[in-house]
Amino acid sequence: MTMISRTPRQPPNPAAPQAPPPVHPHRRRHRRPPASQTPQKIALSLAEIANTSSTFDQFKAFTAKHGTAEQKKAVKHLKGWRSYVRKAYPVMEVNSDYPTLNYDALDNGDPKELQKSQNLEKQSQVIAEAFAAWWQIDEKSTLQVYNRGGMDIVGTACIRPDSVKHEGTCL
Repeated sequence: MTMISRTPRQPPNPAAPQAPPPVHPHRRRHRRPPASQTPQKIALSLAEIANTSSTFDQFKAFTAKHGTAEQKKAVKHLKGWRSYVRKAYPVMEVNSDYPTLNYDALDNGDPKELQKSQNLEKQSQVIAEAFAAWWQIDEKSTLQVYNRGGMDIVGTACIRPDSVKHEGTCL
């Protein structure tokens, strides 16, 4: 008969590095970026943003670096701040190269013009979300996007992180 000697089990050393728990191969861990990687928001008022020419380039650069693919595509069409207006909500007006709508055809129910109008309205919502990611929102505000001729508004949306989900409303 052979004797097996057993050594007493040692308690785990709390100072020893611990292996991370196993991760299922189909699941990824989603970690929030460290504070140093969280983009800094601009803390100016809308009037200050509209009256400072460099802020437009800052906004476009911020979106190019931190925006979603949809935001990057929409913001590329913007050409510059138009103005800041105080209405029911403060309004940031932006010029773009978006096409002019045929409002007569739209009033007569033209399906192609209606689709174009709906697409432009959605783009304004996407742009408002990009703006919300860049700007430290201090009050409910809206963004109005003007067409390439600068005469007509092609889209209006509330500046908020979930503007598309709420179809551009501030409610």
